[in-house]
Amino acid sequence: MSYTGSCRREFTPVKYERMVYYNATVRSRQYDATLCVNLKDEVCYEGTQTGIGDVLIMLSHGDTHRRCNTITNTGGQFQGIAYSPIPAPM
Repeated sequence: MSYTGSCRREFTPVKYERMVYYNATVRSRQYDATLCVNLKDEVCYEGTQTGIGDVLIMLSHGDTHRRCNTITNTGGQFQGIAYSPIPAPM
């Protein structure tokens, strides 16, 4: 978003086109939906069911360049995308 005297509530057409271009040329080549599964879990204090909020979780996927970062919510729950260890062709 940008600020030109007032806060914008939507992307400009140029910024939207940049996002579409980046997704088509970079992101879609990095991620293959057939290789991923949703990951949902929680972080709790040991021996309790009390969740810990605002924990940064950094997942690496084997020896690949793929990463997934997520943060727990106030109840300790988080979700992300875990990938198969077999990378998609780039």
